[in-house]
Amino acid sequence: MSKINSSIAFVLLVFVFLLSLLFGSYQSDTLWISIFFIILSISVVFSTYRQISIQAFGVEWKEYPKSILFVVLGAIATFYLAKAGMSAVLASSLIGIAGSWVFKRYEIEIFTGSFVGMSSVIFFTAGGVVFASLIAAVAYLMGKNVFVGIGGKLGSSAFIGTVFVALFSGVDVWNFDIAMINTSLPIWFVAITLLFSALASVATSQLAHRYFKGSVVIGSSVVGILGYILSLAFGFYSGLFAGTIFAASFAGMSQIKVLKNPLYFAIAGLITAIIILASSTYFLGLGGKMGTSAFIGVLATLILIKKT
Repeated sequence: MSKINSSIAFVLLVFVFLLSLLFGSYQSDTLWISIFFIILSISVVFSTYRQISIQAFGVEWKEYPKSILFVVLGAIATFYLAKAGMSAVLASSLIGIAGSWVFKRYEIEIFTGSFVGMSSVIFFTAGGVVFASLIAAVAYLMGKNVFVGIGGKLGSSAFIGTVFVALFSGVDVWNFDIAMINTSLPIWFVAITLLFSALASVATSQLAHRYFKGSVVIGSSVVGILGYILSLAFGFYSGLFAGTIFAASFAGMSQIKVLKNPLYFAIAGLITAIIILASSTYFLGLGGKMGTSAFIGVLATLILIKKT
């Protein structure tokens, strides 16, 4: 399979996500955010082109069955924890840690599945989650050796699955009639969220490499749990805060050779948070949206710092 074909799913989903944000910002007459997403889109286009041009496709086919199985198991476990009333962020984080401890070899697959399982129980049934996780598993395997070291790629795989199932189930994922920017968000909340998101990205990388033997899954999961705990102090905005922090941690899952220093990790986390806050009324209840936001955030950061 060609380099371009191996990454086409990621490219298409990223562009769909960006185009929806662009259209939504136009509909809400928010000029500054429209300009922001236009610049972001251009950055992603160039960064994507350069990533595809330097990375090759390759998959160990014999690993397909086990990899797919663990993606599905991670999705189902997370989905049922959330269905039982647990926060989706907390559920995914716990499954990530448990998966890393019990099935170390397949921690990435399990964590990928957990993002599918974060999908809203309002929109998805267990069967829908299984179907979405199967698609996500295929997307993960297709893109295993492209965009190497780019944080958010796992969530992007999950997003491919959930969007596919949602669209064919008749779920309205666009919501263009709703203003993209939630103007009721207080400035203090936005400021605090952006600050903690930048820190979350840096913390994920530092925790993973200093304390968890390079396991970015555990690093992200620990930050996710801490973000959830902190979110309890934000009342009505707790869900948005926890989700944004968790998303920023995905940017922090990038390899150090990709984002060279803590400042770049912080920038990636900051951009990720802006995307999450700006798209809070889009793709509601679809697992993988946070990871896709982080994926875009890291790509944008790479082109901004001219280090791709």
